[in-house]
Amino acid sequence: MKKIIVLSLLTASALMADPLVSYPGTKAKGMGGAFTAVANNNSAMYFNPAGLVNFESARSNVMFTAEIGTGGAFDLSAPNWDDVTSSTVNYFVAGGISNPEYGYGVSVYSLYSVRAQATDSRGNTSYKDQDISVLSASASHLLPFGFNDIYPGGGQISVGATLGVAFSGGGLIEVTSNSSDGSTSSSNYDDDTLDQRGFFGAVGIKARLYSSILFKLDVGGNYRSSAALDSVHDDDGTTSAPVNGMDMPAELAYGIAAIYQTEYGVVTLTGDQKLTSYEEATSPENSNFNFRLNDYKTTSLGLDFSGPVYQVRTGMYQSQEQDGAYGKNLDISGYTFGAGMILSSGSSLEFSIDKKTYEWAFAPENGEVFASFSYNVAVGARD
Repeated sequence: MKKIIVLSLLTASALMADPLVSYPGTKAKGMGGAFTAVANNNSAMYFNPAGLVNFESARSNVMFTAEIGTGGAFDLSAPNWDDVTSSTVNYFVAGGISNPEYGYGVSVYSLYSVRAQATDSRGNTSYKDQDISVLSASASHLLPFGFNDIYPGGGQISVGATLGVAFSGGGLIEVTSNSSDGSTSSSNYDDDTLDQRGFFGAVGIKARLYSSILFKLDVGGNYRSSAALDSVHDDDGTTSAPVNGMDMPAELAYGIAAIYQTEYGVVTLTGDQKLTSYEEATSPENSNFNFRLNDYKTTSLGLDFSGPVYQVRTGMYQSQEQDGAYGKNLDISGYTFGAGMILSSGSSLEFSIDKKTYEWAFAPENGEVFASFSYNVAVGARD
């Protein structure tokens, strides 16, 4: 119980350095999560939907991504500190179309995983799992004006939007149990998992401030609203009143990317900052979980080299909790590495690794290593 009380005073925030979120995008993960101003593949549906407009190609590109990897999870029922932070399996599947004027896409992916103490409206207390996934649709369009209308070295501006539903838990699981008298009963709900859903929206912008043959400068921003994850069902509905887990928090991200064309390939240097509103999402008013987080601010830097066949990238990030109602107890930092290869068919393979360190104020420092692998198809992307 003492550990639960202490852990309830955690603080958290954005994306890569978030103790909960395991965001999609193998390329983005390899760049330390600094992807808001880059956002040039299917993971733009998460990072910045305005990036579905393709500034670089004169052709329409049909894109498909299948990704699987590991990501961060919290298990507050773990008996030892080393077991509180662990890994979970994550996925990202997306399809879309992108060209210089517009882009559309749909995606489904896992977002975060936590096991925490929950109290229902009748006062019953137990540990509950909350594994949140997202189903979303995104659209973007090039504006009819751009910075090239203001000065000769300017470029395009695109805007985008995402609508989605966050869903959680046992509504997709069939549970069967046998009673002592030999009869069988079944439920559509997992006894240990919250079944919730809530809607959210996001808006993004991407702008090319400067464009020449050798050098380009992009900026981007994205705001995602919160999703109020109200319980649809808990347990089998016969012995327990509904429980609400934590909501999906609102998030604001903005970044810059400098792109340089060399004779060997393209070098991209990126920087991001992200603010995630966990304090509201995990407040007692919005969550029956005994798991309280402050807001976080995360700074990320990424470097990518993309040649005709091979790609290599690296990044670093630091996430610091902000002053709030629950004290300051946890900082997170990490280093990332990634690589990719374009196949003769035009498809590509990518992988990334992330060494994340959790720096506790009240416990020994610990860390995890996460990996991600993706297969990407882009038909028409190579002119």
